[in-house]
Amino acid sequence: MPDPATLVLMAVIVGAAGLSTGATGLGFAQLTAVGLSFVLDARTAVILLAITVPPVSIVQLLRHRGSLGEWRSRMLVLSVACIFGVPIGAYLLTILSERVIAVVLGLFTLFFIATRLRRPTFTIEPAHERVAAPVIGILGGIFNGMIGVSGPILASYLIALGVRPATFAFTIQVLFLTMTLVRLVGLVALGEVTAPLLGIGAVLLVPSLTGQTVGFWLQARISNEAFERSVLVIMAIAAVGLLARGLTAGT
Repeated sequence: MPDPATLVLMAVIVGAAGLSTGATGLGFAQLTAVGLSFVLDARTAVILLAITVPPVSIVQLLRHRGSLGEWRSRMLVLSVACIFGVPIGAYLLTILSERVIAVVLGLFTLFFIATRLRRPTFTIEPAHERVAAPVIGILGGIFNGMIGVSGPILASYLIALGVRPATFAFTIQVLFLTMTLVRLVGLVALGEVTAPLLGIGAVLLVPSLTGQTVGFWLQARISNEAFERSVLVIMAIAAVGLLARGLTAGT
């Protein structure tokens, strides 16, 4: 169990991540995974992410439940494909070193930032969805299982499809929730989730959901673009630090 000071710092991190996702719809997984990787090790951070993401995603789903019909008609194949990729990623999480996980997480976070600052200009025609959805889904599932983060791949795909903002938000949260639950079951089966970690995850749910509620309140009162860019700056600094930590470990 972390000491009180460390636990408070962890609560601040997930609270800030919750605020970000409430106000902008993005960043909970990235901010939580990167932030907790500085306080703990990268593997433990990813495991804790599997415990905290489901409740946060459920709240988001309730806010965007009006898009359920379109998700069923267009995104079901993508969602199923993600499930098949998660066990592969979860297995990689158990065999890769913390150094490798830290580097992958840092690079993936920088990629996420790049996709937010420079939205993809390519488009995917509806006729090509049948081929693209399974491939993107499996890749997203692998990264979600391995590092707890798959937003860059999935968000880029949905933007390329040109889906409505509400459908985008609903689909992303369905994918995150589904993959995280599968990953959590897999990690439990592999013996990676212990009772102390479950206890810490339960404690962190309080600041996570509180931060998200505050973010919902802020959403209508501040410039979404300005807030998102400030979050991305913080994520960039954290990602570079995480890369440096992983690349210099053991040297």
